[in-house]
Amino acid sequence: MALEYNATLINRKTLYEGLDILTVKPDFPLNAFKAGQFATLGLLSQEPAFSGTTPPGSQDANKMIRRAYSVASSPKHLDNLEFYIVLVPEGELTPRLFNLKVGAKLWMAPKITGKFILDDCPADKDVLMIATGTGVAPYMSMIRTHFNSNQKRKFIVVHGVRVAGDLGYDEELKNYARQNKNFFYLPMVSRPKESPDWQGIAGRINDNIRSGILEKECGVVWDPKKIEVFMCGNPGMIQGIVDDLAKYGFTLDHGAERGTLHKEDYW
Repeated sequence: MALEYNATLINRKTLYEGLDILTVKPDFPLNAFKAGQFATLGLLSQEPAFSGTTPPGSQDANKMIRRAYSVASSPKHLDNLEFYIVLVPEGELTPRLFNLKVGAKLWMAPKITGKFILDDCPADKDVLMIATGTGVAPYMSMIRTHFNSNQKRKFIVVHGVRVAGDLGYDEELKNYARQNKNFFYLPMVSRPKESPDWQGIAGRINDNIRSGILEKECGVVWDPKKIEVFMCGNPGMIQGIVDDLAKYGFTLDHGAERGTLHKEDYW
């Protein structure tokens, strides 16, 4: 049976060139899901692409192009879903997604799934969330769902991007940090020369972590008994952190083998 469009794009917020927040409303009632999980979106290959992009062609105009995207909104609100998406000019789906107008139809898988969640993280342990680019999306869902100002454990968000314009949730995360002593937000820009007004931390995440900046700015203690580390984004960044933290006793979580490092590759 051919897949049919079953959702509507109800809002698009362009943050920076090639970086959008999309709000999608399904035609069907959403089932409960967990913060950090992903949904699958799709469009037919016959859909036109965004200007200036070069997606590969398809001989089958009715081919449904599908990709998984972390949900950025909280499962506390099931009317619609928020997605944080970067345009990949040579990709198959994002050139078509970026060409959609508000009110247009698309396809969404009925089931939201994934194991990149906070549920198994002990409530008495701090949570360090490290992301590159749009890898911050699942953390927004987690924070909007799980963080409250009365809890004792720390939430620390480290977001690495190329230029300051890529810090899509910058103001929201700054507000959390301003209003809560147990919330820390460290944005990092790897190409500060392309962001002349940037006065924050410059450089790549891995280098800055190795330099001791997390201990200095957030009081991070590299003790797997006290903190759980979540990593989402560039696989190279993730592997570097896995290697660096192994000497402190951190191990990857494999579900059956409980670990203190949790990863979600975005590539």
